[in-house]
Amino acid sequence: MFAIGKRVEGLELFDCHDTLTDLLPKLIRSYAIDALETRGATPKRAKPKRAREFLQLVIEAPVETFPAVGLGTEIRMSASGLIAGGLVADERVVQLAAFSAPVAANDDDGGGFFASFKSRRGRMYR
Repeated sequence: MFAIGKRVEGLELFDCHDTLTDLLPKLIRSYAIDALETRGATPKRAKPKRAREFLQLVIEAPVETFPAVGLGTEIRMSASGLIAGGLVADERVVQLAAFSAPVAANDDDGGGFFASFKSRRGRMYR
């Protein structure tokens, strides 16, 4: 789970240690860029309560499922303040990325789920 100041920004979940090891530097860089963009804000630390609240959002979000391009099932989740997506295969979550999102990002405004998720995920590769 990553936080910038008092706000939880996202959660990254992998079923394999090696995958996390490979992606962790990119994840850290992505969230660090986000933190730099909020420079000037008073530095504060997120409280454990905020992490629990964010996790509860993930747990309670409605899940849509779609056939994955390869193996497994793609999952998409959105709720007020949350957008998430991942892959389930062999009845286990292989990968899940969940991000804090402005409420408007979850509206069906033509850009939809993929635009919001892709924008947020794209920050990993700046």
